[in-house]
Amino acid sequence: MAPYIVDQGQNYVSSSTFCTDEQLSSSCLFQVFGNIGSWVAQLITEAGGKVVSMRDITGAVKNSNGIDIAKLMKHSAENRGIKGFDGGDAVDPALLLTEECNVLIPTALGGVINKDNVDAIKAKYIIEAVNHPTDPEADEILAKKGVLILPDIMANSGGVMVSCFEWVQNI
Repeated sequence: MAPYIVDQGQNYVSSSTFCTDEQLSSSCLFQVFGNIGSWVAQLITEAGGKVVSMRDITGAVKNSNGIDIAKLMKHSAENRGIKGFDGGDAVDPALLLTEECNVLIPTALGGVINKDNVDAIKAKYIIEAVNHPTDPEADEILAKKGVLILPDIMANSGGVMVSCFEWVQNI
């Protein structure tokens, strides 16, 4: 339940505050197609957005016309990962964060945007759907570049609250 709550919050914030219809329809890029990333991608797609790149531990895929998220979810469930998905081109996962996009949504690991790669980030907006994906040095550089960031404390706090409620209720 927690991922869905987090995703609904991120979808609301991203669609109402950070991303106009034009921005959502042009390109969204996800760091990881996991529990959070898959739900956010689905919700953004349902809202008319276009997800152009996605990765997981098995590989990465890119389709500038938009990835069919339902098809990717089915493939991922059946094959335990993105690798081999035929709805786009296989790309180097290490280069995914530096792809051209309007919205970058890190959804798995902390510290993925750092002083070593921040200059290559081309996103106009970053939605931090995971704890601390951007280190302090990268935050400063992105601010100077004019990149608008929805910080993790806003974008992903719903999941923490719901997880706490689930824990308290022994769910």
